Amino acid sequence: MNSRTDTNGVAPTVYVIDDDKAVRESLQWLIESDDLPVETYASAMAFLSRCEFGDLGCVLADVRMPEMSGL
Repeated sequence: MNSRTDTNGVAPTVYVIDDDKAVRESLQWLIESDDLPVETYASAMAFLSRCEFGDLGCVLADVRMPEMSGL
């Protein structure tokens, strides 16, 4: 096990939340190029409705989004 994996040997998922599709796709490409799992969401509400909070790895969120900010 290294610092990039959990106790099961699996890297935690990086969650990207941004209303700008180009930003989401760019960050997804960058993160996946380092062999890390990534999930993207177009809004904070979409993330909150689909995410299981037991195994959060890292959340990258835009702080200026419609409906709900990333703060």
